[in-house]
Amino acid sequence: MNISFVEKNDNFARIELKLTKQDYQEAVEKGLKKIRRNASIPGFRKGAVPAGMVKKMYGDSVKIEEVQNLVSEKLYNFIVEEKLKTIGQTIATPGTETVDIVKAEDMTFTFDQALIPEITDILGKGDHFTYYKATASEQMIEDSLQQSLENAGERVEADVVSAEDVVRGSIAELDGDLPKEGGIRRENGAFILPAYIKNEEERAKFVGAPRNSVVIFSPFKAYEGQESEIASLLGIEKNQVAALEGVDFSFEINTINHHQKAEMNQEFFDKVFGEGEVKSETEARAKIKEFLETRTEADSNFKLLSDVKEYIRANKIANINLHEDTIKAWWTSTDAVKEQSEEQINEIFPRLIEDLKVDLYMEALVEKYEVKVEAHEVEEFAKEMTRMQFRQYGMSNMPEDLIDQYTKNMLKDANTYTRIRESIKEQKVVVKLKDDVTLDEQTMTFEEFNSMLNPIPEAETEAAE
Repeated sequence: MNISFVEKNDNFARIELKLTKQDYQEAVEKGLKKIRRNASIPGFRKGAVPAGMVKKMYGDSVKIEEVQNLVSEKLYNFIVEEKLKTIGQTIATPGTETVDIVKAEDMTFTFDQALIPEITDILGKGDHFTYYKATASEQMIEDSLQQSLENAGERVEADVVSAEDVVRGSIAELDGDLPKEGGIRRENGAFILPAYIKNEEERAKFVGAPRNSVVIFSPFKAYEGQESEIASLLGIEKNQVAALEGVDFSFEINTINHHQKAEMNQEFFDKVFGEGEVKSETEARAKIKEFLETRTEADSNFKLLSDVKEYIRANKIANINLHEDTIKAWWTSTDAVKEQSEEQINEIFPRLIEDLKVDLYMEALVEKYEVKVEAHEVEEFAKEMTRMQFRQYGMSNMPEDLIDQYTKNMLKDANTYTRIRESIKEQKVVVKLKDDVTLDEQTMTFEEFNSMLNPIPEAETEAAE
């Protein structure tokens, strides 16, 4: 067996793999012996089928399978050993004659592989960007102070449910007025946040309910059929949710956790700002102003990242030379594109190449700065996303066990995990990049800053007028 480059340059490799009969013969014989041991053919005992019959019946398919496995293995190992930075998958060289694996003894396979070219035109001091910073208004400081009082509060046991409480208890599927035999049941492990219940009628059944009471409600109606919410509440799979439309459940309220706002005193100052750091409301407001303006650095960095990507698209990718024919041949062979018409492909492909070049440029920055993302960073980022979602409902101090549970469910989705990891990676890149490019700082109010980050669509502006 021999594998080598027929051609190789900065963005492309053509690889030739030559096999002789002795390279695959042993694997084929082992495959046939395995089939013979397990074959059940009328007229023969198991394992006693004549070898010649097994070869006649299965020889061609076993040979094809073993040769294909060998080719895939050797090609993969060659790419790894040569440290090729690949784009897409390896494809058979277009225009070459198809190898008849059944008839041939010695075989030659030729493959094409698009490669990531070296990117040398990396951003530096000659590249200028505006870096936007926000200053905190008195109203923002006041809102943040009140939020800090909420966050520094504590959860206390309540006797009656309010909308913002966390209600824990036992839930059971009903058959009439009684628990259904073999039905869905969770003992003391269920929790409900009334503020999250979408249907007002169902929410009203909980708000005002006393501890140790039993609420009869429909989870499907309460959450308007949302699979993730209902599955999490009941501890079931999402595909079981649809069958619960119109089904009632009982919820026995065991505990009611109510959040009590903190008082503005020295204990509060020490808890929020550190012992002895702040001794008055005036000092607290000054600290909050400093914190708010520092916190917006993440949004400033996000805006910078967006501007950097557009700058790269406009000024840097023209010199990135990709082997587009090979990329297109691979891309059009994928299941997602096979059904596309030639017209659709020709319309989409140029934008795909442009986006790919931007991504490759960003990956070059990741490599330059040796950026890595650890699993615990993804988890912490996801937890903060979960906390922000709760805050949108006015629930700013949720128990950590609930945060952990929601985060765990979120990260089960592979696409979500990848998206978060890539977001963290880009954030790390932009922090490093700030030291290497030229930044022109521009200060503005938070309102102006937020309007810039979240512009109102023109259609909405016209409607308002």
